[in-house]
Amino acid sequence: MYDERFFTEALLKLLKAPFPAFDAGTGKDLHIEEGDAGPAVNGFRKAMAGKYIVMTGYAGESGAAVFYEAKKEVLLKRYSPAYLEKYPLDPGWTEYKRAVKFFEENSLYHVCAGMGGVFGALYRMSKALELGFRVDMKKIPIRQQTVEIMNTLEGNPYELYAAGVVLGVFEDADETLQALKALGLPAAVLGRLKEGKKKILIRGEEERYLERPRKYYRLEEQ
Repeated sequence: MYDERFFTEALLKLLKAPFPAFDAGTGKDLHIEEGDAGPAVNGFRKAMAGKYIVMTGYAGESGAAVFYEAKKEVLLKRYSPAYLEKYPLDPGWTEYKRAVKFFEENSLYHVCAGMGGVFGALYRMSKALELGFRVDMKKIPIRQQTVEIMNTLEGNPYELYAAGVVLGVFEDADETLQALKALGLPAAVLGRLKEGKKKILIRGEEERYLERPRKYYRLEEQ
């Protein structure tokens, strides 16, 4: 099985870039620990109900890049080399730094996804703000290669390591998207925070609750 150390070491070798080991909003590591409620927000938690959840970056891209390198033999049985070689191995560290700076300066609250993936970031956000949410999974930015690679390996890309992904809470969704677009950063509005603690994921007519994500992602050997 692959654990968090595998991801850290493999990414360092593949990307030859600094590993973003800390949540920019908290100074804590990216693992989801029992009772970790994220940074304090000065008593404004309830006032954030109804505010928009905005994401920049692509779900699971960094983790899928690791599996792409580790599982080429399996993947090449299903996809052509020409297709897989187009897979982006660089999550865009320059863009990530600009994204974090923007979210620090403009969001009501933000969290970096990291090892817990998009689902981990949503879970921590909900815990930190003591609010629930409704998120449309179809709105979560994700590359088709990531989906196909993880489908082949029977893994969930939304729980997968996601360097470069930042989620934040904003008052004005349209204005935020325009500002991020002007910076050349991919972004989408995923949904809104809600009163209560229900963490609802919707996909078309289906709804389900987000369970507490695993501390780190494991995938059985193929």
